Amino acid sequence: MTAGKNHLLRHTRIYINAYDLSGDARSIDSLGYGYGKVTLSGVSEPIRLYIKDGVMEPGIFGLQSILNDAASGAFTVLKALGTGIEASVYLGGGAAPAAGDLAYLLPGAMITSPNSWESAGAAHKVDIVADPAVTAVGQPIGRVLLPKTALTGTTTGSTVNYKTAANGWGAMLHVFVSSGGTWAFKLQDSANGTDWADVSSGAFTANGSALASEYLSGTGELRQYVRAVATRTSGTCTAAIAVCRL
Repeated sequence: MTAGKNHLLRHTRIYINAYDLSGDARSIDSLGYGYGKVTLSGVSEPIRLYIKDGVMEPGIFGLQSILNDAASGAFTVLKALGTGIEASVYLGGGAAPAAGDLAYLLPGAMITSPNSWESAGAAHKVDIVADPAVTAVGQPIGRVLLPKTALTGTTTGSTVNYKTAANGWGAMLHVFVSSGGTWAFKLQDSANGTDWADVSSGAFTANGSALASEYLSGTGELRQYVRAVATRTSGTCTAAIAVCRL
């Protein structure tokens, strides 16, 4: 993280598509994690009664960043966004995020443009909500499998123990740096932490040959133990992977 810009979100990392905006980030109002409501009209006139509508409404709200109009800076990256955003927030517990730490994964669409300037300084805010084109968006809270890592050889990420198996999952890959080589990124799971198998539909299309981001999802079972594997054919890259159970 850029020196001098790391105080409010010191151990939080903000990844948007293939860019690490952590050094520009000042604060986040909230990471949405809840359901919409349905009005029960006619039940009671003086009291408004509500029930959950069963639809998760995730979002990254009030992402405030310092103006940085460099090619990979917050203003340049965010001002051009619409739909098709892959956004991850990694939450480090007292240190830089590591495998097993919390992550917030959102295939999103930006609903506010970053041109509302604060009078107190050169800063802007944006909101990113779930992309309506991604039907598999569910609960966004997950775990880091591979923190942002400079990869020079085949790497197996640390094992994350989810305690139980569950059906339905989403995963996010970010490739921040590439030398133009070829890599294969995939998820593996295990029932006992010893015998591993590739997760069905858990292989990313992005191959590390260029900057990229990608969101995968599946409806099948994700077993108790989960890890990420980055297999090198050639070149080097810097990548991060996290997973959530929908």
